[in-house]
Amino acid sequence: MAVVDSRYRFVLISVGASGRTSDAGVFKNSEIDRKLDDGSLNLPSDMTIPGTTTRAQHVLVGDEAFQLRDTFMRLFPGKLSDKRQSHL
Repeated sequence: MAVVDSRYRFVLISVGASGRTSDAGVFKNSEIDRKLDDGSLNLPSDMTIPGTTTRAQHVLVGDEAFQLRDTFMRLFPGKLSDKRQSHL
């Protein structure tokens, strides 16, 4: 598993899990999870979204195998309607 920044540069890599271990299990035993839990992953500070006054935090993104938390999001599992898609 790896963490990359917005420029696709690797900032943390965790390797060495057994092939039979689930993604969630690998993550739970990884340095990435430990650093998220203890606050030492050093995610960037909240930033203002360009062109708005809205502040947003930096997060990690994964699939449904991973548990949601304040700093971890999942991709939207469904299909957006054409109307909602036009707002992206």
